Amino acid sequence: MVFDNRRWALAIGAATVALIGFAVFAVVLLIDVRASRASVEHDVRWLIAVQHLDEAAGQGAELEAPMKAVRAFASSGAPAPETLAQLAALEGAVDQRDVTATRSSCAGLTKALRRQTAAASAMLGDAWSRLAVLVGASLFLALAALGLLFAFARVSARLLARTEQQRHEAIHDAERLAESLQSLAGQVTHDLANPLAYVASNHRFLEAQLNQLPELGPDLREALRDTGDGLVRLERLVTGLQAATTLSRSGESARATDALNAVLLLVEPRVLKTSTLVRAFERLDGCTVRPVPFMRLMSSVLIEAAELCGPNGKGVVTIGGQGRALCVSVEGPVVRVWAPSLKLVAADLSFDVSLVDRPPAATIVLP
Repeated sequence: MVFDNRRWALAIGAATVALIGFAVFAVVLLIDVRASRASVEHDVRWLIAVQHLDEAAGQGAELEAPMKAVRAFASSGAPAPETLAQLAALEGAVDQRDVTATRSSCAGLTKALRRQTAAASAMLGDAWSRLAVLVGASLFLALAALGLLFAFARVSARLLARTEQQRHEAIHDAERLAESLQSLAGQVTHDLANPLAYVASNHRFLEAQLNQLPELGPDLREALRDTGDGLVRLERLVTGLQAATTLSRSGESARATDALNAVLLLVEPRVLKTSTLVRAFERLDGCTVRPVPFMRLMSSVLIEAAELCGPNGKGVVTIGGQGRALCVSVEGPVVRVWAPSLKLVAADLSFDVSLVDRPPAATIVLP
């Protein structure tokens, strides 16, 4: 079964959370181990103090100092009820200065402390056992997580290699399709150019002849003008298509001004519906670009700039350039800002574009 990246991330995240949980539990166990060890050490020192008291009683020595040490250990620890009872009996025997009772109470307190120490030692052993099991489980989980990471790295490398191969194949297929469409566009443009030239020439001849007739009505004159305007637009489009086809066939490099002029032949009619177009890019004569991506980008930028003013607005779209930067700015009744998709188009075509919304301006860095 092949896991996707999300499932791998969930698996590794679960292993990481488990490791963190084990680490927290291990810290708690370590604190418990330290407390149990401190309790055992305290009870052992208490036993030694009781033995000193027993020896002092057997030798008939002073009992105040040894008894004080025994009481100090009792107050600093957490003795069991049996131990407290034996301690009370010992204190009574010492207060009465009864040597026999004192030694007997020392023996009873020693037995109680040994049982208390044995219980604390058992707790310490259990804590160490739990800690050892936890450390082993943590090591196993860490090794499992490392194995998952290694497997994920191998699978990711294979997927990346396969994706890269598919990308190259897709690019190759797209280039072949683009070449076919480019050849077809060149043929269609050439086939349109000749009959369009005949139609435009005949229309100009007919318009000149009909305009000499005094009885020619205003509706017919308007129809002739509209037809002439449409033919002019068609001629510009065909000329732009011819220029774009020629540039795309020229290879990997073309002058930026030539590519921009070809784009303007195609999109200028759409721009002029809402805006006045100002050309000021003469200083880009020395810049070269890849023609096809550049023409695609500039078509998107100019159409977007024209649409910023809305269907009824009358703005000014200025194309300026200096050095290796081309700027398209918009002035006038702007009704919206740049579309975010324009940045995606520029990134997809490998161009660096910065957008400013007020007033709208798009700066394209030429390679």
